[in-house]
Amino acid sequence: MGAGITQKRSTRRPLPLPLIHQLPAPDFQTTPLRRLLDLAENLLRQFLGFLARFKIRSPIVAHEFAQFDHLSEAIDVGGDDRNQDDRSHSALLAEPRCTNDMIWRRITLHDALREYGELELDEFSTAETLRAELERRGLELPPNAGYGKLIDEAMSFYVEPKLIQPTFLMDYPVELSPLAKRRADNPRLVERWEVFIGGFEAGNAYTELNDPIDQRVRFEEQARLKAAGDDEAELIDDDFLFALEHGMPPTGGFGMGIDRLLMILTEQDSIRDVILFPQLKSVKG
Repeated sequence: MGAGITQKRSTRRPLPLPLIHQLPAPDFQTTPLRRLLDLAENLLRQFLGFLARFKIRSPIVAHEFAQFDHLSEAIDVGGDDRNQDDRSHSALLAEPRCTNDMIWRRITLHDALREYGELELDEFSTAETLRAELERRGLELPPNAGYGKLIDEAMSFYVEPKLIQPTFLMDYPVELSPLAKRRADNPRLVERWEVFIGGFEAGNAYTELNDPIDQRVRFEEQARLKAAGDDEAELIDDDFLFALEHGMPPTGGFGMGIDRLLMILTEQDSIRDVILFPQLKSVKG
């Protein structure tokens, strides 16, 4: 699993996983990204359930219903009843194949900004209009930030601190995911999700973009943003584009932030406190 995934909303490519069953029509219930979501939930549920039993010194607590405290917040590993109404508003929210009748919450990025920030993202479809709205609300924004970076700032301010319970955030705008494949039913969104626990990202998954023309256009836009001062923007990767031009099968991947899980395990609120190598930590930190 890719180490780059531990960075804040990193656009680095996670470890590829071949998509063996590719259907002609998009069906998230049967695509590998759907299966990766189920895999991630079951894997993290098992881990956090074990953590909960360890913390209360009891081997008999079922992991499906385990709860534990993290930095004064009660985290429920069990999840919610799978029949919640808000799970039917998107094709991505199809009923999952979980090992029990409880699932973690799934919500689109647009709905999360609407719920937690009262921000209708569709009303601000350009960097200029979104910046004006966020500045009106008092957010401090980096200069020359592109549309994707502004959405990231809004997420960090309004949404992430509220995602204490295990939650899958889905339907990311293409500007925020330059390496992810567009959704066939909505080209402004990509096939991507992130899982949040305790208010921070614990994992990231997406379908790789394997269209060399689209990828080159996105790299060029990233290069423009980097030239304007965005340090997190991607560089043009000519070797990768050359490989794509020769063909790459449908591919996706899931990266899990081991250091983020260690933060939960040790009840730390700073990632530098769980970094293994002291050389990676600031002397002043």
